[in-house]
Amino acid sequence: MALSRDPERFVSVTHWSKLDEDWFLFPNLYKVGFSGGLIVRHKDGSSWAVDEYGRSPRHPEYQDKAQQDREWATAQKAKLAWAVKREGRSLARSHDDFNDVEDKIMREELAKYHTGRRIPRLDSDLPPSH
Repeated sequence: MALSRDPERFVSVTHWSKLDEDWFLFPNLYKVGFSGGLIVRHKDGSSWAVDEYGRSPRHPEYQDKAQQDREWATAQKAKLAWAVKREGRSLARSHDDFNDVEDKIMREELAKYHTGRRIPRLDSDLPPSH
């Protein structure tokens, strides 16, 4: 049997928006680390470094603290938004030994969110829970 050159003919016609809207296949953000930059050490002892945007230490905006702080705050908002959206559904598992810790943090932040207590690192409201 020859393979089709038109695989769309054989897949479901379910519209993507019905597959959890824009969150379809989105990872559990509590299990995704927030880090940036790369440092490489060569055999000769020299090293090479870049920040998360590929900027070297000589670049004037290398490791821009204000930008990192804004992105950290955005990442924290996204985590809670993910938790609110996924509440009551299955949680992603990872190979990490700390699955229970990450899940506990998520549940604590959801509880604070639902009781109306502000989470200090969030500075704007999230969409209402379902």
